Amino acid sequence: MSSSPEVLALPGGQPPPIYVPQHPFHVACALPKARRKPVRVHLQKYPDDINVPEDAPTKYTPLHFACMSGDLKLVKFLIKRGAHIRAGDYLDRTPADIAIMYHHKRIALYLLTLEREGLTAE
Repeated sequence: MSSSPEVLALPGGQPPPIYVPQHPFHVACALPKARRKPVRVHLQKYPDDINVPEDAPTKYTPLHFACMSGDLKLVKFLIKRGAHIRAGDYLDRTPADIAIMYHHKRIALYLLTLEREGLTAE
């Protein structure tokens, strides 16, 4: 999939509306930066949830939601714990694609660099 903003941005360059997750863990990943503690606590208890896609139309993983929220520290935290950087949603968009779509350039650059260097947790 192309990673160019022209492909992923909506007409007029506007980001798409924020999708509200349903699962509490996914909600924690989509929260503002000050709310990372629930993510850490959940992963200590349920480490296998790191790559579980949401049971909703988007099929976003926790990393997709972190990229949507713009929280680079959370993105790095999830990747260190095994989040798949090439996981696709229902349209096969990766977390890097989501970061580009929401205009989070630092996150997109970080993820694209990891992909290029082959540094994934997969």
